Amino acid sequence: MLQARKDIEKLNSQIDRVDADLRGVEDEYERVDALLDEAQLNLQNLNMQMERYVDRLKDLGYEEPILDESLRFDEIDELLRAMRSELKSIGAVNQLASRQYKEQVSRYKELSMRLNEMERERMAIE
Repeated sequence: MLQARKDIEKLNSQIDRVDADLRGVEDEYERVDALLDEAQLNLQNLNMQMERYVDRLKDLGYEEPILDESLRFDEIDELLRAMRSELKSIGAVNQLASRQYKEQVSRYKELSMRLNEMERERMAIE
């Protein structure tokens, strides 16, 4: 009986640690997911802006690319600076977060099932 209580306490502390780890992984996953959504939205906006510029150039009679490469390089440099700035603001990204999250959820379920089994055994003993 005493051993069962110790085991339950041990499992409860493991579950608490797993819960804390899981919350940390969930928070990181949400932050990275929000940054990804923002980057995708920025990409869509840039694509729409590019399409408008291409349409505007066609309206002005430029069917072929403009050969003045200095204008193009300036735009590319500006876009590149913006992308580098955005990349720096994102910072380090844990690319394994999704897998770690799944592992934590699996471990949590396993420990919860073991705790429930021990509770049932304790109730059967009493």
